[in-house]
Amino acid sequence: MRCLKTINVERRDEYNRVFFKSSLISLLVMCILFLIENLVFPGQFVMVFELPTFIALLLLYPIHKGLHLLALLRYRDGVQMRFKRHFYIVPCLQVKVKRVIPKWQYIASLALPFVVISALLIVAMIATPVLHSPLFLILIAIHAGMCYPDFIHIRNIIGTPKHTFVEDADRGFSVLVSEE
Repeated sequence: MRCLKTINVERRDEYNRVFFKSSLISLLVMCILFLIENLVFPGQFVMVFELPTFIALLLLYPIHKGLHLLALLRYRDGVQMRFKRHFYIVPCLQVKVKRVIPKWQYIASLALPFVVISALLIVAMIATPVLHSPLFLILIAIHAGMCYPDFIHIRNIIGTPKHTFVEDADRGFSVLVSEE
């Protein structure tokens, strides 16, 4: 295999910049969802389920990273998860793929958390008696911002040729083409 291109994610999209953009996207999604909710159902916000929503907020990030690993379960011997601290106090989970995997499998692992968690939150919002709780809207907005780095990776990979492979590099990832 030969390397088609190496995408230096840390140089192009520095962590602080991506974190800031993710926060802005969360805020934008939250504003849009609150506007839609208030226009469609004016004055019907119900403030209940604070503790379960707080627990869901704490579990959102580990579940998100766990779904990345679930999509890569077939390649589990080449997948490594480790803790990394940002801003000196924020613990972050980092999933590294140490072996070559097909492009579409990598894209599926990046998109799976967005699809599954968003669907679960929307179903939970409709199924619970507090349909008009702003806490579900906040969870959806935070999750949308959390998925922003995944969408950046998908955008970088999606334009590559059909039968390519992805491998993690030191500061990003490499797109490999088979010479067969």
